Amino acid sequence: MDWYGIVGSLISFGLLSGGMAIIFQRSKKSILHRASIDKSINGHNHTDYENLKLLLKHAQKEAKLGTWEWDLLTNEIHWSDEIFNILDLPGKVTPNIEIIRTIIHEEDAEEYDKTIRDTLAGKYPRRIQYRITTKSHYIKHISEKREVIKNEEGLPVKVLGTIQDISNETQTTSYLFKTKSNYKLLTETLPVGIYRSNKKGDILFVNQRMVEMFGYDCIEEMMRHQTQNFYQSTDDRTALVSHLEKEGMLIDYKIKFRRKDGSIFIGTENAQIEGDELHGVIQDVTEKSALDEEKNELITTLQRQNEDLERFAHIISHNLRCPLVNLEGLTQIIDRTTLSADNQEIVDLMVLSTKNLDMIIKDLNKTVSIRDKKHAHYEKVNLRHTLSDVKKDLREEIAQHKATIITNIDIKDEIQSIPGFINNILYQIIDNSIKFNHPDRAPEISITFHSTSRSNNLIVEDNGKGIDLSLNKERLFKLYEKFDPHMKGRGVGLYMAYNHINALKGSIDIESQIGLGTTVKITLPK
Repeated sequence: MDWYGIVGSLISFGLLSGGMAIIFQRSKKSILHRASIDKSINGHNHTDYENLKLLLKHAQKEAKLGTWEWDLLTNEIHWSDEIFNILDLPGKVTPNIEIIRTIIHEEDAEEYDKTIRDTLAGKYPRRIQYRITTKSHYIKHISEKREVIKNEEGLPVKVLGTIQDISNETQTTSYLFKTKSNYKLLTETLPVGIYRSNKKGDILFVNQRMVEMFGYDCIEEMMRHQTQNFYQSTDDRTALVSHLEKEGMLIDYKIKFRRKDGSIFIGTENAQIEGDELHGVIQDVTEKSALDEEKNELITTLQRQNEDLERFAHIISHNLRCPLVNLEGLTQIIDRTTLSADNQEIVDLMVLSTKNLDMIIKDLNKTVSIRDKKHAHYEKVNLRHTLSDVKKDLREEIAQHKATIITNIDIKDEIQSIPGFINNILYQIIDNSIKFNHPDRAPEISITFHSTSRSNNLIVEDNGKGIDLSLNKERLFKLYEKFDPHMKGRGVGLYMAYNHINALKGSIDIESQIGLGTTVKITLPK
């Protein structure tokens, strides 16, 4: 049988696709036409056998499809070159069924053997698919079609077939199936409404959550409506489409929707347009919007109250200052020699009370100053210089208690902050470490600094008497809270440090053990 006969048989048996049939039909006409011309020009016959053979080889390579022929009388099998390429076998291998059986996937071997038995029994052939493992350990998906040729007695004498590598198509189908499955899973599980429509408003898809959100009974009922019906106003939908045509996408587009019963709810829509189709995600944010409004009202109220408190603090701290100074002056000019013992005691109590009131007003002034300075300009603060200034301010306390301060802060360590705040934070914490020292040892204070991409961090550790956090943790940063009534101080230091750190949007954490010491960790955002 010549090559045209082989191809004709393959086409007639459906072993070659219609596209390849057209290629061969056109090629045959073209080759015969050229042969006719060659014959008329050269005066001798010109065979088109080699041309057709080359064309068939090229077509098989492009389609990743090889042909084979099995003579059942001689048990000889012939493979086209492309089959060797598909099976990843060298061309010198003698074609036989056993070679395929050695590389076929173990899960597909039994089905493959069954089809061979069916073929030999002359049963109607069918297309089968199986997997093979090549010598490169690559798994390929194979599609094979067979056709049995019978003699006059109806006995099978020859089998023609094709083998095609469909790995790419299988992977694509699998990917599309997984994508479709994942999409379906998302649309069924996400707590949002998902829809697809055209520009005209015809609904192409809605999920169950969308149906429930708009109050319809089922998907089919909702899909009978136009998307314009889902908006409070049809103009809203027109504006949305117009915006999508310009921008291509909408994110958190807040809009009012209309349910089946006519009630209105507030929602956000994320949508994009692809050609004539709109893909959208809708979320009911009615409750969230109400909470946001309530939260905004609360924030406004708190801001107003905070401003009132700050104004009141200013009035108290400034307006009481003048009468207090006058009162202090009067207690100093009183002629105590003319007073009885009882009156002198009263004057002493007045002096003590005015001093206490003076300290309270000064503390109030400091607190107000923190509020005033929280909007101050940030600048570079050299931590080594700041620590030196604090040590100078505390030199008497350091000398009196023989305190030792060690640090890893380098002369080049700088942070962007408010200088006065950093100074006071270090001052208050170091002062507490010295003040609350252990009676059996001199104070040792370690100050560590390290910086990350997001924050500046200071750690102050001491070997003092420690704080019982199980009793005092909630009182740590409150004004006028003293943990040891026998110690000097008014319970202002940690309160002031906390307020400065809070004004810098930072955080402070304290770890402490009775008799061992205290660790203060300060984090300031960059």
